[in-house]
Amino acid sequence: MIASIAIIGSIIYGIKLNIDGKKYRNEKESLVKSAQQLQAGQLYGASFFTDAEGNNIQGLPAGWVKILKIEGDTIFVQRSKKISDRAMFEMKDLESIKPTSDEDWNNRIEKMNYTLFKEALNNKNLSGIDLSYIGADHDKYSGVIMSFKGVE
Repeated sequence: MIASIAIIGSIIYGIKLNIDGKKYRNEKESLVKSAQQLQAGQLYGASFFTDAEGNNIQGLPAGWVKILKIEGDTIFVQRSKKISDRAMFEMKDLESIKPTSDEDWNNRIEKMNYTLFKEALNNKNLSGIDLSYIGADHDKYSGVIMSFKGVE
């Protein structure tokens, strides 16, 4: 009796893991397809490693990033003012903080390296698309400052 309950439980758990895995793969495929056709106006869910001024942040907050324009090897982006501080990134957690007006976006426009962005898309085990800052004050922003995790 106990063995049959354990077997049924493991089957149900296996099915749940399979469904969750498919959902995750579909989200990543959608992210890659959207990023391959990057254009102004797109919104991405991202994890932030620094704030908009290049300062370190406690934890790994998430929020929205808007693509403003693309010029040569530079992507111009703007971050949402509201951020989520949940430990695990899920797009559904960002819905409640999605910007609805221009006032909901940070005033600072950040310049990201488009070449590195495109290279990241070739990663077969993609969990996010990392972005590095390339503005004039690059020394203040070291390394990856945000990672796209999902697309609207």
